Amino acid sequence: MRGPPKNWTKTRASGRTATGDGTPLESQPITTANPPPIAPFFRPRIATSALNPILALYQTSMYSVWPIVDADDLVSRLDDKGDLYNYALALATAAATPGQLKAYASLPGQCPPADLCEAECQRVRYVLQCRDDEPNITWLRVAFFLHAYHENRLRGCTKSLLYLCEAIYLAHLISAMKPFRVVPVRGTKCPVACKTPSLKKLTSNPLRDSVSSSSSQSSSNLETPRTDPTDRIPRLPKFLNSTQRGSTKDRIPDLELIHHYTSAAYRTFSSWEGVRQTLQCHVPRECFTQPLLLHQILAFSGFHLAYLHPERRHSYLVQASLHQDQAVVGIYWTLAAGVTSVNCHALYASSVFLLICAFATYPCCEIYHPAYEPLDGLIGIFRLAHGISLISRSSDQDLRKGPLQGLFAGKSAPTAPSEHIRFLVDQLLDLRRQLSEPSADSAGADTDLVLEATDLLADCLLSVHQNYSFSVPAEVRAALLWPLRMLDGFLALIQQREPLAMVLLAYYCVLLRYAETTCWFIKGWATTLMTIIWGNNSGSSCESMIHWPYYLINNFSVTS
Repeated sequence: MRGPPKNWTKTRASGRTATGDGTPLESQPITTANPPPIAPFFRPRIATSALNPILALYQTSMYSVWPIVDADDLVSRLDDKGDLYNYALALATAAATPGQLKAYASLPGQCPPADLCEAECQRVRYVLQCRDDEPNITWLRVAFFLHAYHENRLRGCTKSLLYLCEAIYLAHLISAMKPFRVVPVRGTKCPVACKTPSLKKLTSNPLRDSVSSSSSQSSSNLETPRTDPTDRIPRLPKFLNSTQRGSTKDRIPDLELIHHYTSAAYRTFSSWEGVRQTLQCHVPRECFTQPLLLHQILAFSGFHLAYLHPERRHSYLVQASLHQDQAVVGIYWTLAAGVTSVNCHALYASSVFLLICAFATYPCCEIYHPAYEPLDGLIGIFRLAHGISLISRSSDQDLRKGPLQGLFAGKSAPTAPSEHIRFLVDQLLDLRRQLSEPSADSAGADTDLVLEATDLLADCLLSVHQNYSFSVPAEVRAALLWPLRMLDGFLALIQQREPLAMVLLAYYCVLLRYAETTCWFIKGWATTLMTIIWGNNSGSSCESMIHWPYYLINNFSVTS
């Protein structure tokens, strides 16, 4: 059994991050020897000499606090025009240092501003992600400084957490590789050369790549000296059967997430006893063979704890983000291998929880951040739903006969729509009439696409009653169903903030307002989105069309 590194105790006691050879992080060279040359088309937009004063400020004022980079050594390495990693590290350091020290005024006027350094760093990262380089300490350092930059701009924001998670993952990955090839000490060579996941695979967006390019399947076979096929999935620890990954103390937060899911969180998904039994018993059992599902339900549990305990939300959100990222990686590799009658059950359940967690980020996290853009967040959810719909369509029969068939329990005969649903459908029909008038074409959008999306929303509202289920409230089902069926053309109109598309989105906000009375992860979305839509369309030719949703959302109560 593979245990922790021999110097693990010493490393923990010293309080310093070390690589697998025991050398302190700050004494490691910044990049691997002989880095690949910069692509011929790449041209730096910021002169390296302009970064020198900021790096000098870091060395004199911040190195004692963050002994991560030897700035003098980094400056000397910047002379190598072929070293793109060190250029990215210098940019990330220059972006984080002024904000941390509040020292913008003390820097020379020729120094680039922090936001420009961060933007150039992102451009460099994009180029590096297109290469099949091995993970290294420099990439980890870049992620840390980007985390510090965004944390200084907005404490606890999503980007800050994501970069922190990336740095943690790389640290775990580098320390877990035995034998591994990270960053050799000067004058030495790695004793064993082994294949490791590339940075391109570690930092790309799995769901985006799986939808936009089928060619990624050919790159999913990672050559490793290990024989366990589950090791092909990067950053996915064997949570259920691994006793060598850290101490018991390190796993206590995960035990809390498991306990919360099986004792409380699963109940928030449905009120139907048959569905609850599946969620409490059969879903965890499926996790034994499908770790991606385990990570996703732990992420769901973490988001729910963050919602329940705002005072501890940062800690729970870090745990939730860690598990959600690992779940997404697992979904990616499973989709790359192909959906089968065996894995479709875990894929479907994971995708449903993933969609719920995407909604949950607002009420348990982003609601506290004034700089958050809810409309962009909703567009991201719509994109995610489009990819998820592909799974359910291809495996419908297998899902209804498999181990998680209880998720489809609670069916009954068709029932009459509730008063809320019927009222909303009537208003949609009236909106359709207004959109059909010749004057609506002057708004500039593709009216036919908006009309089709309007019909689709009305159909979703009615279909949840034609296939009625006691397991989930009809308003919640309809709110999740419309994104799954959304047309690509209409999503493009929302991205462009077309006025007529915003009008229909206002009516969808009414549905969200109805749904949030029984659903914690949708709370807050309707009011925030409606405020943005009203602000963007007030005084326009479409203002009269959003009077009704604006008034209802701002005056709605549970007894309405």
